[in-house]
Amino acid sequence: MSYKSIIIPKTANIAVSHQTNLGVDNYDLDELYSPDTDQWRQKVLDLGPSKSVPNKSYWFDRSRYRNNGTINGAVWKQQPSGIWAMSFDGTDDYIDAGSAANLRVTRGSILVWIKPATVAAGTGFIAGLPYDDGATWDSPYTGFQIARADKTLLWYGTVQGTYIIYQSAAVFAVDTWYHAVITWDGTTAKGYVNASEVISQVPATGGDITYGSPNPSYVIGQRSKNAAGEYFNGLIPVVRTYNRCLTATEIQRHYLATKWEYQ
Repeated sequence: MSYKSIIIPKTANIAVSHQTNLGVDNYDLDELYSPDTDQWRQKVLDLGPSKSVPNKSYWFDRSRYRNNGTINGAVWKQQPSGIWAMSFDGTDDYIDAGSAANLRVTRGSILVWIKPATVAAGTGFIAGLPYDDGATWDSPYTGFQIARADKTLLWYGTVQGTYIIYQSAAVFAVDTWYHAVITWDGTTAKGYVNASEVISQVPATGGDITYGSPNPSYVIGQRSKNAAGEYFNGLIPVVRTYNRCLTATEIQRHYLATKWEYQ
């Protein structure tokens, strides 16, 4: 059985509360969409902004997998548009979205909105999976992660056991909102900022993204749950991971549809 999507005008501003065993998740009715859509089925993580006072312990996943994020130190801050964004202090704040197998995408995309509080020297991991959950940060380091280094976007991944990193030119400024995406289709690593392509590289090694053991936890705001470090300093209201590579057109559509909230 298939269902048609329900489209609610932005002016409706109708709030809905969803009771979970962890608490109440608040969101607008215009954020609901039919489960019979490719976009919905292909999201393995969908952490979005709240337009009501959010839960202080968990960032609720709106994908069908319910990979809810446990908040560690980070706090919600309301923005002028009315939305609430997660604020990270760059010292010890992070979110743990668990280590479910569905999070370990082998080809896919990570999409975020961010507002860096610093673009100083150093790396700030935004979101994704490290290679493993070991207590030491050693090669090959990352599974599939998006990060900031100084004013640049970083694409991190391990493909068929080979660690790969790509870096854009300078694209970030302090206290400015950015829509950032990284993708991997098995051949080409791409990165986008505000829907403009800033990374496009074809590594010598192609194929699937690979992960180690123990199974890594999906972390937001730092590089790894157990090998802590390289924290992100700033605001993050949206983190999405898809189990396929988003197209440039899809990325542009999402950017244009949501940028009004980040002015």
